[in-house]
Amino acid sequence: MEEAFNATVSFWKGKEKAEGKLAKGSYTVLYGVLYSPTSAPVASPTTSLPEVVGEKRNWDYRFAWIRDSSIVAQDLIEVGEVVTGRRILNFLLGLVNFASKPFRHPLYTVDGEDPPPEVELKWLPGYKGSAPVRVGNKASEQLQLDVEGFFMSALWKYYEKTGDLVFLKEVEEKVKYIANWVSRNWGLTDASIWEERGVSRHYTHSKAMMWVALKRAGEVMRELGEEDYWKESREKLREWIFNNCVHEGYLTRYAGSTDVDSALLSLPLYGFLDVKDDVFLRTLRKIEENLKVGPFVKRYASDFMGEAKHPFLLTTLWLAGVYVRLGKKEEAMKVVEELDKLSPLGLVGDHLDVEEGDFTGNFP
Repeated sequence: MEEAFNATVSFWKGKEKAEGKLAKGSYTVLYGVLYSPTSAPVASPTTSLPEVVGEKRNWDYRFAWIRDSSIVAQDLIEVGEVVTGRRILNFLLGLVNFASKPFRHPLYTVDGEDPPPEVELKWLPGYKGSAPVRVGNKASEQLQLDVEGFFMSALWKYYEKTGDLVFLKEVEEKVKYIANWVSRNWGLTDASIWEERGVSRHYTHSKAMMWVALKRAGEVMRELGEEDYWKESREKLREWIFNNCVHEGYLTRYAGSTDVDSALLSLPLYGFLDVKDDVFLRTLRKIEENLKVGPFVKRYASDFMGEAKHPFLLTTLWLAGVYVRLGKKEEAMKVVEELDKLSPLGLVGDHLDVEEGDFTGNFP
């Protein structure tokens, strides 16, 4: 027992690399949510903590999402944790299905199994009366077209950091399958990153991330001495986006809409367009005008369940990342400092109730 305890202490002391409370907290959480046998990251270890206390936006996030797992892998690789990042990539690569969409589900169990059905536990009252309490997540049944782009971005980041051509060669056939599937299917509608239920649209964020998948796949092929097979398809997709998802000079939430959502903040972060591109700058101004609450930003104004009441902190930090790339470091630091004030543990929740100063939704 003592040996196991000492090994545990030694492991965590070895992870005290990050500087600053929030960075160290984030770094520790990323390791803390990894399921050691498979290296699958759990999106959140909680279920049914409400986005708005007393309401029904209560979801179960105790799974390995393709999107979240790819973000975790890319972030760990970025700070030099390439071995752990590669383990996560290998977990995701093991899920690639050659008989369907590459990632057939948006989320999986930590063992890589198909997710269970969503069930409401009616006998539980929920946090502060916020029913229903859900286990399982029906989003597993959705078509989400952006996830392959997040995965390919993480894979490319690994190669940028390591130059590991042997690994690229090992995964070549899976990369080709992912890109071929995306190339044939980018015209589909989906539920996208926000997982709206009962709605399928041409979401701009999904289309852009499909472009990212094709772009990174083409780069992988060139590094392997092969042809970029998807250049023409990628150009058609990009043209479609700018012809169908732009209104009055700014990118919209989906084709035919006049609204914006904060997922659009990811586009320059993942290389779809330059942060100083006029279309993006107009999109940014629209997001700031319509979705910003103090230094924070909402996901969108409303969805199938009504108003989105609280800012969403992942996209708020994407906003900070955009500000950094625009040279607006004071504005970026304001976002981080305001989060720092709220979090004595250096942890950040899903949403923020600005009036109460409390995190809401699943945590951390």
